Amino acid sequence: MERLATGFFFENYFLEGMINNSQYLHFPDEIWLPSFSRKDEQLLTKKLLNYYDPNGDLEEQHLLEQNTTDSGKGICCLPFINLEKKETVNFPVALLYNLYVSNGMAAGNSRNECFCQALCEIIERHVKQRVIAKGLTLPNIPTHFLERSPATKKILEKLKHHGYMVIVKDSSLGGCFPVICVLLIHPESGSTFASFGASLRFEVAIERTLTELLQGRKLAHLSHFQPPVYDLSLTADSYNIESHFINSDGLLPWQMLRDNAEYTFSPWDFSGTTAEELRQLKTLILSSGFSIYYREYNQFGIDTCRIIVPGMSEIYPVDDLVWNNKNKTAVLRRLLLQLPQLNEGDLLFLLHQLDENTSDPHLLIPDLIGVLFEKDNPWNNLCVGELRAHILLALHNHQHAAESCLWCLEYAPLSQQRKLLFRAILTLLECRLAEEKYQDYEKCHISFFPKEIYRQAKKMTAGKNRFSWLPFASTWRELSEKHNSLLTLYERFRETATTT
Repeated sequence: MERLATGFFFENYFLEGMINNSQYLHFPDEIWLPSFSRKDEQLLTKKLLNYYDPNGDLEEQHLLEQNTTDSGKGICCLPFINLEKKETVNFPVALLYNLYVSNGMAAGNSRNECFCQALCEIIERHVKQRVIAKGLTLPNIPTHFLERSPATKKILEKLKHHGYMVIVKDSSLGGCFPVICVLLIHPESGSTFASFGASLRFEVAIERTLTELLQGRKLAHLSHFQPPVYDLSLTADSYNIESHFINSDGLLPWQMLRDNAEYTFSPWDFSGTTAEELRQLKTLILSSGFSIYYREYNQFGIDTCRIIVPGMSEIYPVDDLVWNNKNKTAVLRRLLLQLPQLNEGDLLFLLHQLDENTSDPHLLIPDLIGVLFEKDNPWNNLCVGELRAHILLALHNHQHAAESCLWCLEYAPLSQQRKLLFRAILTLLECRLAEEKYQDYEKCHISFFPKEIYRQAKKMTAGKNRFSWLPFASTWRELSEKHNSLLTLYERFRETATTT
């Protein structure tokens, strides 16, 4: 619910034309800054700007949100309120999406409840990152503490019955944070899984951690995680931390399992109202030297909030704003829609953009550009590696095209027909590279491939029929009914944002 109420549900998608048909893109209270200036008092604060841009590398292009392409309006910002000073601070949407994603979003039965849930999530993930990245050794929680709760005892017995070794650890880092860690170890495979949970109520924290461990998973699947590693550079890597944020399937350090803990067991206890719980959580974070910024939503009559704690709630490192910005592939949307009309220079630019901004050839183009397609649409299963092969064919770069075709045959999600086509293309390319005439082998080639497949392959290796197998339209919305439905849903969402 919180992802929909805050608009995060739509963050990964191209909101084509939305800014042209409305006074706002996300929410009525958004503001647009025409350009980037470190002196602009409407953008963040001086302290925050120094935090997000310590080396002065940040430019306007890094703060353009990824949901539109060439809107021409500048930098879209959403106002947040500083909890201590009650001042309004404008955070660029691009900054929120690149660094925080959904961390700190929560919905609840009351304002206090959703704030408590959001702050607990931030604390939990902050501690989780520290423990995994630094390989901290946590103290075990004594058995008699675990047996206080019948629900906890039942889950632990169930896990042990299925052959798992379960270690429940105090992850409060010496009583600083109300966080529990549960390590699940499969002795036969060596796979190790870690679940974290936070609550001021000790027993609730344990139950929440165990529930999180099993959420959306079957016990049999928990044995497929990876064994621990000793190299902390691997566990501290931002991609590994991201994996833990998404589905907890990243690497864990052996150092978490050392015999002697770095901290003493420090149980905590709390009893009080939700308002008192919120007050204590806020005090905990503020006394640790952090500032809290929040936005409130009531889109569907449910209290929802989004909380940012700079220095604590980031999921991605701050320098990702400059060096791994998620809006860098937005330029591809326009180019891909015009593929058949691109000249050699345009194709080389497109190829450069793919090579510079996408390190994974398996990445699907729909995910890259934020457009939804029907299952039978050829765009739906098109990956970067396959697109690259077709661009190289159009450029007559036969050597690299052959290498890309071979990759496609081994790794790309191709249908049987497309596999035959790539085999035929590769055969003809290898013939050319061997300085042989394909005409001398044509009768034999035709016995290997259907006539129509072979005819297409000949045209494509000659640089003809460029991208003819892909459908095109003037807009992505026209090209995909599924994406059109998403945009229609977004238009309805914006209407609720106007009326609430």
